[in-house]
Amino acid sequence: MVGLLILKQLENLSNERVVLQFKRNPYYQYFCAHPNYTPDVPCNATELVYFRKRIGTQGFGKKLLFKTFFIKIHIFIDC
Repeated sequence: MVGLLILKQLENLSNERVVLQFKRNPYYQYFCAHPNYTPDVPCNATELVYFRKRIGTQGFGKKLLFKTFFIKIHIFIDC
């Protein structure tokens, strides 16, 4: 779910739109650590709201920072 929230912020999408894009876009699924393409949605849009409220804005910031750091390390190693 953290990956969906990051994509939502990066692409400036609504909750419904990011879930729909996840279903359609294999790159979104790869970013969210799904190894194979699946035409299913991981959650509904309202679950993103509940998840974001549960971790809070500070918790989301920490998870966003960690995920961004991990992605940069992963990209650096792959190059």
